[in-house]
Amino acid sequence: MKTTAKLLLTVTLMSLAVILKAQDASPLAEAREAIARYEYSKAIELLDKALESAKDASEIRDLSLQKARCQKKMLRYDAAAETLASVMKPGALDVEVAGELADCHVLSGRLDDALGLYTILSMQHPDNLYFSIQKASLLFKVNDFRGCAEDGKAICAKDSIPSILSLIGASALKMGQIDTALTYYRKSLRLNPSNPNTAVSIANILLGKKDYDGTISLAKGFIEEVEENLTLTQILGVAYYLK
Repeated sequence: MKTTAKLLLTVTLMSLAVILKAQDASPLAEAREAIARYEYSKAIELLDKALESAKDASEIRDLSLQKARCQKKMLRYDAAAETLASVMKPGALDVEVAGELADCHVLSGRLDDALGLYTILSMQHPDNLYFSIQKASLLFKVNDFRGCAEDGKAICAKDSIPSILSLIGASALKMGQIDTALTYYRKSLRLNPSNPNTAVSIANILLGKKDYDGTISLAKGFIEEVEENLTLTQILGVAYYLK
């Protein structure tokens, strides 16, 4: 009897092992292994196989998201956008899918489409700073400098982010608001004093305003305290010459 029991236990365990191995060898499991090895092309093929047998809407969504992310890794942004669009439902905005789709549009240069999605996302989730930041950045890229400045100020009212302060400064500069631009660039530099791009922007504004002493003070101070910078060195030389 003991021998029979042992035999049955062995058979059961072997069957379990076979089942587990078969599960591990599923297209989804293999796709995950391929992703871990950065073999995104293979992962896409395996995810397509998994999608062929998937029937549940939630499962199809999750597989499509994984596939789109792999397509993005392979720089196939239009294909990724098609994959994501296929699981978007009218009237119900899936935040994760919409966010991935908006990112695809940015990467493929479809800025208006991306802006439209990020505008909707930021309206539905006003406390989500990521969506607001993406929207503000896109407004600048499509030359809506007034909108960019307004959105940037709303973001900074919640969290003072140096790059957003610089974005407001750049927008103001594009609109010819020199003093406003200088104010925001200086705020940005105070929060991130080692950023050479912000220092260069301020120095150029001061040079344009013929504030040579201010230009020299800023450029010289940055070069001495932070690091050598070719552009600032050139601006410094021009300021000394003009003075």
